[in-house]
Amino acid sequence: MREIKFRGKDVRGNWHYGLLTHDKNSGVPNKDYEYFISNSHGKPYAYGVIKETIGQYTGKKDKNGVEIY
Repeated sequence: MREIKFRGKDVRGNWHYGLLTHDKNSGVPNKDYEYFISNSHGKPYAYGVIKETIGQYTGKKDKNGVEIY
């Protein structure tokens, strides 16, 4: 069974990996933050990510062992 996880980039250009959440009523004035990625390490927060940068892990890796999204 493949692991279900996502990645997305925040406005600073940093990639974040983990579970995806969509919160249309987040109350954040910046519309880029309707989507959030919380990491799987149990941290008590989520990172706001830009919608167009979100990708889902395919369960496969390239020839160098890097996950494909």
